Amino acid sequence: MRSVEPAPASVSHRGIKEDFPDDESVRQIGRKGAMLFMAPLFALTWYVTSVGNGFDVLIVARFFLGIGIGLSSSVVPTYINEVSPTHLRGAFGAIFQMACVVGIMVCYLLGEVIEVKNGGYSFCQWRYLALIPLLLAAMLFLLALPIPESPRYLAARGKADAARIALAKLRGGAQYIGSELEEIHETIQQSSESSGGLADLWQEKLAFGIGLMLMFIQQFSGVNAVIFFQNTIFMDAGFENAASLGFLVMLVQVIMTGMSIPLMDTAGRKVLLLIACCGMTLCCVGMVVFFVFSGPSWLALVSSFFYIAFFSLGLGPIPWLMMGEIFPGKIRTSASSFAAAFNWTCSFLTTETISGLQSLIGFGGVFGLYGVVLVFGAVFVATFVPETKGRSFAEIEAILKKGRGRDVPLISPSAACIVGNLKDPSRGDWGPNSWLRQHKVLLETFYSGATPKLFLNAVLNSCSRYGPALANQSAIITMYYVCLHGLVGQFRSNDDGLNAVGAGGAAGALYKVAGRSWQACAKYGGASCVFFTGIDYLMRTGRI
Repeated sequence: MRSVEPAPASVSHRGIKEDFPDDESVRQIGRKGAMLFMAPLFALTWYVTSVGNGFDVLIVARFFLGIGIGLSSSVVPTYINEVSPTHLRGAFGAIFQMACVVGIMVCYLLGEVIEVKNGGYSFCQWRYLALIPLLLAAMLFLLALPIPESPRYLAARGKADAARIALAKLRGGAQYIGSELEEIHETIQQSSESSGGLADLWQEKLAFGIGLMLMFIQQFSGVNAVIFFQNTIFMDAGFENAASLGFLVMLVQVIMTGMSIPLMDTAGRKVLLLIACCGMTLCCVGMVVFFVFSGPSWLALVSSFFYIAFFSLGLGPIPWLMMGEIFPGKIRTSASSFAAAFNWTCSFLTTETISGLQSLIGFGGVFGLYGVVLVFGAVFVATFVPETKGRSFAEIEAILKKGRGRDVPLISPSAACIVGNLKDPSRGDWGPNSWLRQHKVLLETFYSGATPKLFLNAVLNSCSRYGPALANQSAIITMYYVCLHGLVGQFRSNDDGLNAVGAGGAAGALYKVAGRSWQACAKYGGASCVFFTGIDYLMRTGRI
């Protein structure tokens, strides 16, 4: 594993440099122009990587690859935020992280497929693998050609007519853009006298600081330690098929990132960040117990899986999403570049220091340090980070001008949105809205600032009320799973872990198929698949 660490570190290092672009050049070519520029850049660098010979050639290729990655990590989230409707901005913003984790998982799969055996050793033929991004670069160029430029960018450049046409194209007609177009022009007018330089960054230091701190917490939460050293962790835990478990970790990351998309505009960014920080802290505690106190091997497995799950739910997508939300228009381009560069800097530092820290204080000490960072992150989010869900850019800017995020407490805006969802069944009958309506009493008790004793009483009442129904659901799905597992095994004439994957997904989907809601089927099917696959694996390896 150590032999491959310089590769991700070198990409991080190159990404740092490109995220400090010439601000004026970025403003000149625009968001769409930058994306069109990325396509041939990616194609050229990956082609040189595939056919190039010599260490120097590969280093130069990786340098320019880092330029493209750095450019995309600042431009793409900004474009998504600027073109998305306010009520869907969270979901659209999370798609950026979803695309990243899907790409990583596809690379894992292709690495297994494009395999070469030589002299008793097997390895991925990376030269063939490097040719696949050529197709993706061509798709990026062709798909970016017809999309409109960001209306906010056009308005900032003084192209009012072009901004109106672009916004009308995005919203499906000129009749739907009235108030939004006015809000764009008002926001641009307020920041028209600013250059986006260092003085403006200092003037908006609260928003700028929040963006940088979220990037810091994301990277120093230790996600690189779990991803890069997951094989080592699983082997230390006594699991022989560490590579297969590593793929399952990536699969969990994809599933949980997908589940975070609808939650962005229902539960809210701040709530998900706090859930992620607290959940990952508990997982760090589990890792410390395993490595320091020789805990049971299943503890390392469970902690790794839930660690990635909590990260994918909050700390993975939300910092990139909020980067384009909390930065005012006058500094959005430059601040996004600085924030993305800072993220790559932190990624480079964590990647480079993991091995040294592990040798010095062991994995137990490493995860202990990451746990401290996550505790700090939870306090920071609760204190300073405002809730941006359902708010326009002008509203977010006004909130940040008042002071720190405590002006918008964790409870008040989320409670208002939750109560609205509870009173409006038309907003959907699946996912978080359904759960929130079912637990109205518990949530209202919590959001009203009740004493811990009253809140505990509400929790116990909810358990006694909904516990039997939950147990009944679990029993029915388990019964479906047992039956389907036998049928799948008979059909495949094989008894392996794939039977649990298929039967688990089908059992959850079958339970909700009568509701005729594909969202509910997908949610229950995915959760059931992950749960029963994990149980099946633990039983096959004799862990339970």
